[in-house]
Amino acid sequence: MEMLPKKDKCLCGRCNKETNCDVLFSANKRIPCDDERNYMSLSVTQCCGCSEWTVRERCFWIDNYEYNEFGEAETIPVETIIYPTDYEGGVEKTSKDKFCESLEGKIKELEAYCPWGIVQLVRECLSAYQRGLDLLATVGLRMIIDAICQAKKEQEEISKAKIDSLCESGFINEKQRDLIIKIYSCGNSAAHEFEPLCNHELTASFTAMFIILDNMFHLPKLGENVPDKKKGR
Repeated sequence: MEMLPKKDKCLCGRCNKETNCDVLFSANKRIPCDDERNYMSLSVTQCCGCSEWTVRERCFWIDNYEYNEFGEAETIPVETIIYPTDYEGGVEKTSKDKFCESLEGKIKELEAYCPWGIVQLVRECLSAYQRGLDLLATVGLRMIIDAICQAKKEQEEISKAKIDSLCESGFINEKQRDLIIKIYSCGNSAAHEFEPLCNHELTASFTAMFIILDNMFHLPKLGENVPDKKKGR
């Protein structure tokens, strides 16, 4: 059992903010996986203000990190308030939370011009990422690429459901093709060798994927509304 100071600044599940608390109990446990640096902690604190108890679980995944103002990597824990049971949040959102929220808005935009199956894949892939299921999220990115190729093949816009066919038909340029191949290869590694992308790598991959989806499906539809040249009055 980890010995902590009697008082500490902790989130109170009733006050919904960080307060001075008495730490009544705290213990760490290693998360069963390949990397022994992943662990979870369970703590019980009592707020010095409202006297309410808060029971929290925090999971520390070594690959789930952000860079601080000094350029150093800091592990970002995934925190769950177990008690009070009616806790509804209120902790300052991490950059990952804000990033996922921005993508959720873009997914709604995808519904207007993307095939339904692709939108559903993107939604489930992002959901896996939000929950720390990086292996599934990485494999999901590969599935999205497969779905894009298949959709373009079914629409008879490319001859084969291949990444190279997208480039040959002008939907992507060579640099974009190389990037898609990198993401696809990472998805293969996750599926067959159980090597997922880490937090910042997934963020970059998701950002690239949304740009690619815009190029594939949104720009062609916008082009339908733009005339070849403006007619004279």
